Amino acid sequence: MNRDVNSAIEKVRSRLNQRGARGFVGLQRQFKIMDDDNDKGISYREFTKALKDYKIDLNDDESRALFKEFDVDGSGVLSIDEFIRGVRGEMNENRRSLVTQAFNILDKDRDGILRVIKSIQQPIIYI
Repeated sequence: MNRDVNSAIEKVRSRLNQRGARGFVGLQRQFKIMDDDNDKGISYREFTKALKDYKIDLNDDESRALFKEFDVDGSGVLSIDEFIRGVRGEMNENRRSLVTQAFNILDKDRDGILRVIKSIQQPIIYI
């Protein structure tokens, strides 16, 4: 990732934080606000409109580079996952270590796969 893209991402993060977009719920809310046509994705047009609405001062080259960086699958539309990953960035080493520890605790048979087991709860009968 080049320095211009990093700078643009920081501008977006900073502005979202100023608007109260802290945490996952805030980012989801911002995504829905950006999605003008409610198709569960952000087109490049919606993205650039949102940048202007949020007063994030990026030139056209920066906007295109940032959109391309966020659009991991190259579909031309940002999904909520792509948007959140782009804005959040990579986990730092401390957080990655905590996630690994939690995963290892839950991975009882150490096969690298977590399984969800649906338990049938017995009804409680009061006499």
